[in-house]
Amino acid sequence: MNRIKNNESGFSAVEIVMVIVIVGLIGAVGYLVYQKGQNKTTSSTVPTTSMSKTTNNTPAPADPYAGWKTYVMPSEKVSFMYPSDWQLKVQNDPKITNMDDFVLTSPEGTSLSIGAVDNAGFGGDESKIVGNDSISFSGKPAYMQYRSNMKPDGTYNTTIDTVTLSTTPDQRFKLPIAQNNLTNAQSLGTETAFNINMSFAAGMSPANLAAAKTNSEVKDFKLILQSAKY
Repeated sequence: MNRIKNNESGFSAVEIVMVIVIVGLIGAVGYLVYQKGQNKTTSSTVPTTSMSKTTNNTPAPADPYAGWKTYVMPSEKVSFMYPSDWQLKVQNDPKITNMDDFVLTSPEGTSLSIGAVDNAGFGGDESKIVGNDSISFSGKPAYMQYRSNMKPDGTYNTTIDTVTLSTTPDQRFKLPIAQNNLTNAQSLGTETAFNINMSFAAGMSPANLAAAKTNSEVKDFKLILQSAKY
């Protein structure tokens, strides 16, 4: 009877050891599976972060000169860009008239005269400067002057009738000096300057200064001036 009890007692101890071993193996396997799952989760989040960075990139600003044409003055050798739907007409041959100028006309009939002429004899303009915008012309500071024309009774229009280029904000006939003197300017002992004016078509003048500054043709005029490049 004692022998049977000893066998039964030994058998129970073996079972206990086996249970402990099995539980340990199950725990180890479970831990490995968990770790593997964590690694997959971490690696899968990396591309997502990269994608979000790409999506949040700020788009490049649109080119305001996209689709525009370019004209190079034959004598002065300075280029201007202008809208493709504006018409260009060369006014003078600098070899004959000692003037290098051309006119741009918008679809609405507004005209923009750009000329490199001798810087002498300008005056007699009875328009009034009512405002200005600071710009860059051929890499140098300049101003767009907004002007109202004088009426027959000596008073001035409330409309903005012309916009001109000047080197000062409030003085008339201060023209930007050109780089390449024309023959006529040299013979007169003067410098070649840019005489640039924008005149609105009849009935198309902006009602006031605020309206002129938001006018689409004036915005194009500003871009044209700022495109000047030697």
